[in-house]
Amino acid sequence: MDKLIEFAPLLGRGCLVTAGVAVLALVLATLLGALGAAAKLSGSPVWRGAAQIYTTIVRGIPDLVLILLVYFGGQRLLTTIVKSFDGDYLEISKFWAG
Repeated sequence: MDKLIEFAPLLGRGCLVTAGVAVLALVLATLLGALGAAAKLSGSPVWRGAAQIYTTIVRGIPDLVLILLVYFGGQRLLTTIVKSFDGDYLEISKFWAG
């Protein structure tokens, strides 16, 4: 019990970070879901086809693999883009990658 009290501030900060990631993920998922639904319900075959391809690909990739692709692949992609504009190495924070 003493160890739990000792680490209580760290656990509290961890809970706040987890809640922040959850809220941001909820907002982002709602926006992307609404855009995808609007695309699938649109009259344009291009938008419907793009939404169908996106959902087929994302549903076919396991969640852990998708997380790793976004974290490591996104880091690499952003670094490549920044270096093409004569920039330096860019690192994504773990919070925003999550």
